[in-house]
Amino acid sequence: MGGFHERDSVCVVDGTVYATGDALAAYDTADGSKQWEFVAENPDSVRDAAVSDAKSPTVMDGTVFVPVRMSIFDDDNPLHAALIAVDADSGEKEWRIDAPVGAGFSDVAAVDGSIYTTGPDLDGDTGRFVYALDPADGSVRWRRESTQPNNGDGQPGHTPVVTDELVIIEEKSGVRARDTTSGDVVWEALSNVDASIAMVSDGTLFLETGGPSIVALNVATGEQQWKRSYEYSRMSLETIDAERLYIQTGAETDDVVALDRTSGEERWRTPLPQPSEDNRSGKYVLKSGMARVGELLYVGSVGLDPTDGSIVWSKKIRPGRAAGTVLRAVAGGRMYFRDVGMDQRLIVMKGSETQTGSTSTLQPGTPDQHDTGTTEPSQPDGTDDLTVETDTPTESAPPRSSATKDAPDTEGTTTSTNGPGFGLFSALAGVGVGAWRCLNRP
Repeated sequence: MGGFHERDSVCVVDGTVYATGDALAAYDTADGSKQWEFVAENPDSVRDAAVSDAKSPTVMDGTVFVPVRMSIFDDDNPLHAALIAVDADSGEKEWRIDAPVGAGFSDVAAVDGSIYTTGPDLDGDTGRFVYALDPADGSVRWRRESTQPNNGDGQPGHTPVVTDELVIIEEKSGVRARDTTSGDVVWEALSNVDASIAMVSDGTLFLETGGPSIVALNVATGEQQWKRSYEYSRMSLETIDAERLYIQTGAETDDVVALDRTSGEERWRTPLPQPSEDNRSGKYVLKSGMARVGELLYVGSVGLDPTDGSIVWSKKIRPGRAAGTVLRAVAGGRMYFRDVGMDQRLIVMKGSETQTGSTSTLQPGTPDQHDTGTTEPSQPDGTDDLTVETDTPTESAPPRSSATKDAPDTEGTTTSTNGPGFGLFSALAGVGVGAWRCLNRP
């Protein structure tokens, strides 16, 4: 097993769940059966003991693009980085580019027949670059040197935010927008400000800056439209819809806050349910990961009314043992949770749809737990364990495997996810046009 997988994520596309961890794997959304699994081989220059960690996947036009890092036990000892394209149907490798340095590639932004990433020098030097690549073969269309620091600690660069015309990236010197075709700089903003790119929607770039603050910029010019600051030690911009911007604070009550997307004014604030002091069940209301889909705002295992912040329902789940469990996607009436750390469970909570086929029918809101790593005994909490038998996969011949599942009793509830069948990033207008990407929050 590898170390902590901070960027493990899932994508749900056309009835298939793509999940990462020690490997990239594809599962059928109907019954959780594993369709294929892909593990990147270590190059000859990397010692045999190194573990390959696949990071957040991006899916476009039948191909899965995934950054991979080879390391010893954990991310403190990185050795090698690669960006790999895998056929979404078969799991077979299409192409691979390697960088013989520890600093990893960022997640991929895929838009209109091009893919964009930040990463190390492919020749092994210490520089860091913004890349535009051909998705067919990984060839470099253009690259531009980045002022992002490359400390050799294995940390990936910041993922580009891409519109039809611009590639926007956080630089050490601020925020910089480049032309998608040429890579030339179009505008620069927030000079010497510690900024974190979040999302683009309807002509506005929303991002976090130190302070912390939320800043809205005109995406065409970089001109500031509004700024809202907070005094919390931790705050994150999570998702957006046509009317509101949703953030999560680091206050003791884990507040979810809705801001008017035009003015930045606060519209409502809701404290999330807190664990009771006498809790002995080991299950908690999860609070990480956010999606605005259908008629609900999903925050961890809580469903909120986005118009006023009222809690519609909440569900307790047994979190991963190492570093918790995060909501990663909402699609087809289901909520997909992924462990952060070594457990690597994929937990699927049923929504308004019922499951069909050879598997048991779950009541709405009941967790359906898919173990994508090692198999654990059934938990006495009404969850359903899926045991997957696989052989050791290779790049050239990824195996297909079947799965069996018992049908234990499940705990009933009236929870409904009420989702229309979108992946998490599909709800963000202007991000990833023509592509699917999934929320990636530690």
